[in-house]
This record gives sequence, structure tokens and C-alpha cells, in this order.
Amino acid sequence: MKLNNKKQLEAYLEDRCFNAIQEVEDCHKKLMDVQWTTPPTPEYYDQQIALYYNWKHDRNSHWLERGAYASLALHGGNVLDLCCGDGFMDYFFFSSRSNGILAIDYNQEAINTAKRKNAAENIKYVLMDILNEFPVGEFDNVVWNGAIEHFDKDEIKKILSNIKFVLSPIGVLSGFTVVEKGQVFEHHKMIFNSKEELANILKPCFRKVTVFETIHKDRHNLYFWASDTSVPFDNNWKGSCSK
Repeated sequence: MKLNNKKQLEAYLEDRCFNAIQEVEDCHKKLMDVQWTTPPTPEYYDQQIALYYNWKHDRNSHWLERGAYASLALHGGNVLDLCCGDGFMDYFFFSSRSNGILAIDYNQEAINTAKRKNAAENIKYVLMDILNEFPVGEFDNVVWNGAIEHFDKDEIKKILSNIKFVLSPIGVLSGFTVVEKGQVFEHHKMIFNSKEELANILKPCFRKVTVFETIHKDRHNLYFWASDTSVPFDNNWKGSCSK
């Protein structure tokens, strides 16, 4: 097919793009159905399903908030991502603003997906159970997204102690969880009913704690930053100016 001018070429490529998008949406919808309607359900979500299917059909961006809010706390150094899942946030939100990322998860399927779909030169995906072992080194940021609820209070206390040990003096812990609103999540050990409950768990370990919420039609998210020095939007944060 010979295209004689720019408009013809644009029209041809737009048609190809449209058809490709339709195919990608259909494939990811089928993948979601297979993963989440046939037991057992996974302990992590393949965020490429959200990117290529859910976002367009739900028109809800709450699944991206965790990456954006955690990015605000990045110092440009080394990042430890606990319970990283499929690695989507590491690749699309953290990798370009970090020196290196150690992303760990105890789920072999999650690590396999991360390595296959969200690999980058400065991201290292490692299979590890943080209840039995913990990474060594010093990290400028620790991210704990969508996972604190998978542990009970004693386990959370142990993990927070280990986080403090590897976090640099100016480091920030970032993360999020959900208010369940009567929903039953198979893998959750903790239920958070308010931002105050979450803050009370973090405060014994950090001098500065900020917990805030975003409420959507189908989701109530709690986000947190914790540090001994400065967290985003406090008076000492270099990323803002308030008058």
C-alpha cells in the first residue's frame, strides 16, 4: 500500500493503532478473568491489566496514586521496595528517579512477572520473605505499598524495626493500604478503619508521620509517609514553599 501524503499516512497509522489497542484490551480483559475468577486468586495484581484494560473502562486512576505519592518522597538514592508485587511501580515511577532499587517479594510468581514485564538495569528483583530475613545495607527510601495489611500487629512491629535499621538518617518510608468497608480480603491479617489507626501503628517508630486518604466510589485508600527528619509537605520539606 503506497501512501502519497501525510494525511493518508496518519489515517493509516491511526487505524493500526486503534486495532492494536482493541486487541490489547481484549487480551488483558481475558487475562484478568482467568486470574481472578478461577481459584486460587493471586496475592498480587498485574498492573498491566489496569494499564491496558481497567483504566479505560473504569476511568479511575486510584491505582496510580501509590506510585505518585511514594515518588514525592524519593531522594534519588537507593530504594528498597518491600512486597513489590509485579514491579510496575518500580519501573514506571521509581526507577528513573533512583540510583538503584532492590525490590523484594516472597511470591515467586510475582517476581517472575516483575522480571519479565518490568525489568530495568537499576532494578534488582529478589525472592525473599521479610518475616524470616531482611535486606542489608542503607536505603534512602523504603516503599511498602499495599502490603502492611498482610501482616498482624506483632509482624508489623518486627518489620518496622527492620525498616528503621536499614533506613538512612534522612530516609522516608512510604506506603499505602485500604479501608476495607466490610469487604473480605482473603490474604489480609489487619483491618484498618481509619487513617488514625494506621498513624498510631507508625508513630512509635518515627518522629514524623503523615497519613492521608483518598476516597473513590469503589476504593478508600490510606497513604503514609514516615521519617525521623522530613516528610513531603511538612515545614522542612525542600520540595515545597508555603506562604
